[in-house]
Amino acid sequence: MDLLEKFDAIVIETDSRISELDKEYCDAHQQAYDDARTMLAELKIIWETMLTSQKEKLEGTSDSATLYLTGSDKLSINLTSIQQQIRSTHATFIDKIVRHFNGIYHVTISEDSIEAALLPEKPERSWRRYNEEEWEKYEQALDALDLKYQDIVDRIFDQMDGRGLWEQAVHELKEQCHNGSWNSYNEKPRFERKKTVIQFSNSADSSGDLVHSMKNVIRGLAHYETGVIGIIPSDFSPLFDYHQHESYEFSNCKKTQKIRIFRNGRVDIRFVSEEAAQTFINEYLGTVY
Repeated sequence: MDLLEKFDAIVIETDSRISELDKEYCDAHQQAYDDARTMLAELKIIWETMLTSQKEKLEGTSDSATLYLTGSDKLSINLTSIQQQIRSTHATFIDKIVRHFNGIYHVTISEDSIEAALLPEKPERSWRRYNEEEWEKYEQALDALDLKYQDIVDRIFDQMDGRGLWEQAVHELKEQCHNGSWNSYNEKPRFERKKTVIQFSNSADSSGDLVHSMKNVIRGLAHYETGVIGIIPSDFSPLFDYHQHESYEFSNCKKTQKIRIFRNGRVDIRFVSEEAAQTFINEYLGTVY
């Protein structure tokens, strides 16, 4: 296998970790990103030519070379803005790819971390410190940069510790569920099981509405019930409304029977069996020793 074949194999391996729909989305943005940079560079040349021509025509007058180009409506275009737009395409490209995967798979990939890995480091530019040479090198690096979506996908997977996208989604969901059911300041659980019921303390406010952390537990409960990420059973949907009722019964669920919300902040989740309750604790909340 020669060097080119090895490179192709790496690209195929990277793409095999994402779906065909993901590839189509990434390919579309790759083409748009590449095309925009090319066309903006051409626009810069055209604009420079237009300015030179207008300057020649208006030589000997006191009028600006942009008099007929920007007009009374103040067309917002100049060489600086075109160049800035070219340089901003890299961050936009990263943003769209990361947002796609975060939205589709319900994960929280850090866009800032990927920008830090793929974009040149931006030097400080303030009244206290400004180095013209450093800034020039930074802009030259931006101008020379040519991102591929595979670069971004690689950094996305770097953040997932070897997990697949759906595995990462489940991992984050369970992590949020766990964090929502434990006290962060003393690392003690805010729940206890009493036969088929798991009781959560400090999980509703004085008006009987679920607090944010408890809603994360309900999201975990929805996944436990359905096995699907990002879909809330219709029986659970009212729990995310602004005002909740005191109790909810789930006749269509196989593992969860009832949720009751108390004014003192306690929330009870009743399961169909002790085994179902304990399994939810083991897989989503964390076993108490």
